[in-house]
Amino acid sequence: MKITSMHRTRVGSWSPSRSGKSSLSKPRYLLWVLDVGLILLVSALLSLAALSPITLVSAKAPSWHRVALPLGLGGLISTINCFSSTSCRIGGEGPKGAVLLNSTDSGTSWHSVGLPLSHGAQILTINCPSSTTCLAGGMGGSTRAALLRSGNGGVTWHRVALPPGLGLRRLHAGAIITITCPSSTTCLLAGLSPKGAVLLRSTDTGSSWDSVAHPPGLAHDSSGLGAIYTITCPSSTTCLAGGQGTNGPVLLRSTDTGISWDSVALPPGPELPRHNLDAIRTINCPSSTTCLAGGLGPKGAVLLRSTNGGTSWDSVTLPSNLGLHAHTRSVFGAIGTIACPSSTTCLAGGQGAKGAVLLRSTNGGTSWDSVTLPPGLEHNSSGLGIIYTIACPSSTTCLAGGGGNKGPVLLSTSSTTGSRLTSTLIVLGGVVVLLLILGVVALALRRRRSARSGAL
Repeated sequence: MKITSMHRTRVGSWSPSRSGKSSLSKPRYLLWVLDVGLILLVSALLSLAALSPITLVSAKAPSWHRVALPLGLGGLISTINCFSSTSCRIGGEGPKGAVLLNSTDSGTSWHSVGLPLSHGAQILTINCPSSTTCLAGGMGGSTRAALLRSGNGGVTWHRVALPPGLGLRRLHAGAIITITCPSSTTCLLAGLSPKGAVLLRSTDTGSSWDSVAHPPGLAHDSSGLGAIYTITCPSSTTCLAGGQGTNGPVLLRSTDTGISWDSVALPPGPELPRHNLDAIRTINCPSSTTCLAGGLGPKGAVLLRSTNGGTSWDSVTLPSNLGLHAHTRSVFGAIGTIACPSSTTCLAGGQGAKGAVLLRSTNGGTSWDSVTLPPGLEHNSSGLGIIYTIACPSSTTCLAGGGGNKGPVLLSTSSTTGSRLTSTLIVLGGVVVLLLILGVVALALRRRRSARSGAL
């Protein structure tokens, strides 16, 4: 923003009175009042000019940097969850099994937490409905589904029994993929069983669970797999779920907090043909009406947007220079995670033809721009780069996790530049106002003294 300089012009002059009368005659008194009023007006305009760029500074895209992780952590960061502006948790896998880390400083430092899981386990999802109660799901070893619960803010964890008859505990067949809690007591989770997708619901903050029926087409068959990868609730009653079915990508919607579900029609076109590799991987709603969904199709990454709470959806154009539309046996474009720290600012992560991809929108997901990432997230012979999960503990701080060509990657951004510039502008504005006020007082005293001298 161009800021033009402002200067004060002299609108009147004072001279000693040549008569024997007081210099504070009516014309001179009016000129003095006008002069002081003009200076005060200029002071107000200058202070506003100094303060007005504050919101523009914070709108600048923040930069991302790598965060050090505890030694011995390998594999992949699968999920990040932040209950408050300072309390965050990471889940994933390491060389010895499932990994769960806690942070109490907005992701600046992390420490490991012991888990009651065997070798080969992995944490895929974490959700904390309150400051003390947290839930974590994934695979408990040998690809059995595992659900954990903590009653002390994630310090210690214990296993939770899952409903029988769903095959979630069967070898090489079960997993808890996503958990969300629309209230402090009601939680929903989705998983994978030998028979297909599984939906569960709890009304006691995850202590016990009941199976929920879902629309047909989410069972395994010869055409493909059935799975639900993501659930989110834009309001206390409306919830959305995404995944894949035997006929292609699936979007579900509930208006009774997950008790019953209906299928939602997806936009037609080549981006979402019916194919068993296509899926909706992530859904996020920056408001009760605006929702975003990301995934993959036979032509690469897919991003959808809804403006009516998930009732209908439209395709969104993605940047063309990131290889997001690649789809080969080894590399394919995909949007796997979306997070919105505000109603207008959203982030989307995934992978493209060359490596990990991070996108940013400042208009609620209508359009997107690419974000520069630190090195080490490119595809090479050592490994693939991917942004697997994003969480924002505040409107200025966000965390992104995934994998790089040298192991797990955790990135962080904080708009410290914006806040520092904001503080600087406030201080400068205060100094300008103070100097101008002092100038007004000095001018008034000088001219009053001159007026008295002229009256002698």
